[in-house]
Amino acid sequence: MLQLSAQPDDDEATDRSSNEDEWEKLRSKWLIRLAILAVSGLAIVLLYAYQWRATGHVLATAGLGLMAGGAAWLSGALTGFLFGIPHAREAIGSERTERRKETDEDSINENEEDSRYRPSTSLEQIADWLTKIIVGVGLTQLNHIPGKLDALAAYIASGMGTDQANKPFVLTIVIYFLVSGFLFGFLWSRLYMLRAFAEAEILKVIAKISQFDFDNEAVNLVSRQLTPEAPLVSPGMLKKAIKKSSAKTREAIFEKAKAARKASGVPVDVLRRASDVFKALISQDTEDLDHESHAQLGYILHDLGKPGESVEELSHAIKIRNRRGKSGWSYYDFRRGLGRIKLDEDSPSKPEVREAVLADLRKARKDPNLQDDWSKKKDDIQNWLKKNNLDEDSLDGS
Repeated sequence: MLQLSAQPDDDEATDRSSNEDEWEKLRSKWLIRLAILAVSGLAIVLLYAYQWRATGHVLATAGLGLMAGGAAWLSGALTGFLFGIPHAREAIGSERTERRKETDEDSINENEEDSRYRPSTSLEQIADWLTKIIVGVGLTQLNHIPGKLDALAAYIASGMGTDQANKPFVLTIVIYFLVSGFLFGFLWSRLYMLRAFAEAEILKVIAKISQFDFDNEAVNLVSRQLTPEAPLVSPGMLKKAIKKSSAKTREAIFEKAKAARKASGVPVDVLRRASDVFKALISQDTEDLDHESHAQLGYILHDLGKPGESVEELSHAIKIRNRRGKSGWSYYDFRRGLGRIKLDEDSPSKPEVREAVLADLRKARKDPNLQDDWSKKKDDIQNWLKKNNLDEDSLDGS
């Protein structure tokens, strides 16, 4: 039964492949005919030049004729290419826009990164402009074209000698190769570029599907990593999955790990699991711009009883923040100051340690959004101030 049900699909695939082969043969046949037409023209040029073997002008005549024919062919092919470039159908684009408007908010957020960029249509626009210019100028100068062609033929023929047959022959060469080149360029553009554009669209869809799979795999692995009862995901697997994910998915992963860290009564095991997620995010930050992941890792390390490593991560976060000119984020300084206080075992503190802690606390004190956090840690701050013979007024200095 399985074989019988699969047979129609196999036949359909075979028919589709056969149709594609026939279409490829048809396209190749027309282009081959035009190529043979151009080669025949070149042979005629050589035969015409051969008649001057007695005068020794064979090479000069042949070379000039071939170059004139080649230039005319290339000019015609370029013009045909411009006329034959496929254009995107605006109706389809409008339908897609309407469909996007009908999607829910979550879908729009998921596709926001993809919709930020669109394929360039500069080639279509340039081709459209040039074809309109060529047609417009050609129509306005239609009565002058015969004279221009006659002048061009006379100019090229002057390099072949004084024979009266040279001028009409050159004129024939120009028209012959110009038309054949135009047809070749037009058909090549219509037959092959249309398929190339279609294949590019298919590849784009495949890339989106693949990216969706990568994003889904990364989110699932992170969800498993942040679940206490689930087996741990190896750091290498986390890094590999997050590396393949999109920027939007990495933002979602960051928020997921951040929420797990900030959950009420979060167990130590979840903190360790979340730290691996932030480390994986940091490993993909090749341009060193992600100050938030460094800060979140610093908070976790502090809660895990590693103030030294916490201060290092928070210092890195502050360095990135300052380099990027980000305003705010004073909580980084507050938590680093607390970490430095916890590391400070001297009484009184060493001068460099005291100034570093004061600098962090002063910056945090200026932020009104940190009043609640300040109240929670007020005793730790007061004890540190007392052992250094300082009062709260010292925190108001610059």
